[in-house]
Amino acid sequence: MTSSEQDPAIATATASEGSASGRRKWFILVGAFGPLALVAALLVWGTIQGGGRPGGIFVNKTPSDVSINRSQAPDFVLTTFNGDSVTLSEHLGKVVFIDFWASWCAPCRQEAPVLKAVSDAMVGEDVAFIGIDVWDRPGEGRTFARRSGWNYPSGIDQNGAITIEYGVKGLPEKFFVDQNGNLVKKFIGPITVDRLTSIINEMLANPPAEPAALRRN
Repeated sequence: MTSSEQDPAIATATASEGSASGRRKWFILVGAFGPLALVAALLVWGTIQGGGRPGGIFVNKTPSDVSINRSQAPDFVLTTFNGDSVTLSEHLGKVVFIDFWASWCAPCRQEAPVLKAVSDAMVGEDVAFIGIDVWDRPGEGRTFARRSGWNYPSGIDQNGAITIEYGVKGLPEKFFVDQNGNLVKKFIGPITVDRLTSIINEMLANPPAEPAALRRN
């Protein structure tokens, strides 16, 4: 039987299978890229609203402690502006301060000297600082980090995966991870030298007793 003489029922079944396969592939793609597409959409919308950059939106201007449930911190790999890689898990045994920021964010610029002062003062302590640049234009985050004089690893969250994993809703947002890899504190808005130093010193003085754990993706 030639292709032109194929049974209509078989042709219909084949077409149906092809359509179902196409739908399955579409659902898989949506599931895989949906969260990243959401971040991209937020970025585009915020940029339009902000006249070229989302400076008037997603900004935490008022400093505040935020209550969170103690939980295992999601591990991540961040490529720094220097081309190195840093992971959260490599800092198990230390207090880790994670700062989500952007060069266009006014409160981020306000607190930049604070982060330099405290991180420099904590050199030699069991503390690690990590800066994560989000929603920024290429090159601007690198320039801002260099001008801020930060000596700790900083890099851009290229696809928004870390930002999504930590549920960041505005900038700046800061997370504190204890020596066993648990998220224990969150702070939004610009922080002061006294407040940041106080939180870190309290965590250093009261290390957790439970076994180390870290949630890996």
